[in-house]
Amino acid sequence: MSDTKLIQFKVPRPFYEDFYRAFPGRGERTRVLTKLMALAVRMHKDKDAFIEIIREEARLEAEE
Repeated sequence: MSDTKLIQFKVPRPFYEDFYRAFPGRGERTRVLTKLMALAVRMHKDKDAFIEIIREEARLEAEE
């Protein structure tokens, strides 16, 4: 029995393609989404702060 669960959701194809290009490495998309989920769970009581952290992280990623 696995200790993991599969989460699936649909997004528009252009959004998926942009995401795939932004994170092309093996396992990279999984790491990004897992980090986002962990952060969302930690910050679920302050959703505005969560959104600001996402914006800041995205800005830092773009600068690298």
